[in-house]
Amino acid sequence: MPNSEMPRRINAGDVLLLTSRHEGSPTVVKEALACNVPVVSVDVGDVRQQIQGVDGCYLAEADAEDLAAKLRAVHEGPRRVDGRVKMEALSLEQIALRLREFYCDALSPDDAMGAGSGPPR
Repeated sequence: MPNSEMPRRINAGDVLLLTSRHEGSPTVVKEALACNVPVVSVDVGDVRQQIQGVDGCYLAEADAEDLAAKLRAVHEGPRRVDGRVKMEALSLEQIALRLREFYCDALSPDDAMGAGSGPPR
């Protein structure tokens, strides 16, 4: 499916349920949060950090009873969460700014010694 279709598909859902055994940093969790869709996931990869502080998102044990309990909590709570705010730090613009800052710092040996006048322009 084309990437442009993902926001529509994710927004059509009530919750993202992730039960993977192995993940690194699942993009689908970030996409759901950017769409303000609640996330219920097992504690895999960096999901804990991604949903931390987002009310209405839950970590669950990898068993049917706990997953069902967390899904019920989503059902009984607000339809949407405030995940987009957290995902702004991962926007293309913010990543580009951080990369620029990193490379400016790395290419400015005077700044490393504390004697520089700032990053090159």
